[in-house]
Amino acid sequence: MPQLAIETFVSQYFWLVVTLFALYFIMVTKLLPAISESLKARASLDTKAKIQKSIIKDSSLIKDITSLQFTPSLTSTSYNSAFVKNFLSWSNKFN
Repeated sequence: MPQLAIETFVSQYFWLVVTLFALYFIMVTKLLPAISESLKARASLDTKAKIQKSIIKDSSLIKDITSLQFTPSLTSTSYNSAFVKNFLSWSNKFN
């Protein structure tokens, strides 16, 4: 069997090392930076989606603000305290 011939061991080890080094070089220079960039892009998209979801959740607060501006009958003390509490918790998200 030619694979087990002692005369060819050195050349087989040489080409094994050359092949593994070439694969390592390709991985480090091409593949891993591309994977890293795509993961960063995906993470930024995820954060944008989370921000949009929080904006949609906070739109109920905006509805409260507009309803307070146009309907003075809703300005009871209990409603104002709930509104202030919601507004303060909402504004603390951005600090």
